[in-house]
Amino acid sequence: YIDGARRNGKIYMAPVSPWFFTHFSYKNWIDKSEALYPKRWEQIVNMKPELVEIITWNDYGESHYIGPIDGALPDGSEKWVYGFDHQAWLGMTAYYIQAYKSGSYPTVQKDQITFWYRTHSKNARRDDVVAPPDNADWAEDTIVVHALLTSPAQVTVQNGGQTTTFDGNAGRNTWQVNFGEGNVIVALIRNGQTLASKQGDKPITNGGSLYNFNAWVNSFEYGNGNNLSFRAIRA
Repeated sequence: YIDGARRNGKIYMAPVSPWFFTHFSYKNWIDKSEALYPKRWEQIVNMKPELVEIITWNDYGESHYIGPIDGALPDGSEKWVYGFDHQAWLGMTAYYIQAYKSGSYPTVQKDQITFWYRTHSKNARRDDVVAPPDNADWAEDTIVVHALLTSPAQVTVQNGGQTTTFDGNAGRNTWQVNFGEGNVIVALIRNGQTLASKQGDKPITNGGSLYNFNAWVNSFEYGNGNNLSFRAIRA
């Protein structure tokens, strides 16, 4: 698309979106989304399109909002939107926007960990008036962790009675780990010392009545540096 636009004297606006899930009786599907957001931003930084549109700030009905949950929602979507805030994606968004605008990835000034996951397995059976979403088998039962690190460090994920450790490099890192029922705790470790950690605000459980393939997004930081401000980058 970008090559065709340029051959014809036009510009190309590249789309980037963090997630796709909708669960209406008349529109009920998912698209594969686990590590979609960092993957798309990596592609955009590499392609250097003239414009980028984040899709979208407030499309609650299809779960790809990144702004506050505010105002009128499509009728019925509150069932999978309320309680599933996505604003924790904004910090990593600011980092990639700066990379897109400048043409190179900025030096990380403060450790920032963002992690997200669905709150039940794709195989869980729910007492829902709406069937499981189309393409549910495409989903991966994984926790996605994105780490912006000032220097090499380890990031651990505790869930389902297991602890997984990832070795991170300075800069950006993305990992996935299979999930089970239970709480999710992510920690930042450097030189054998736990510097910061966060328990996900929602546990993973296969009980309940709703097929909810929306993402719960969490983040935390460590350090005294100045992280990029999403508001400043928007300007």
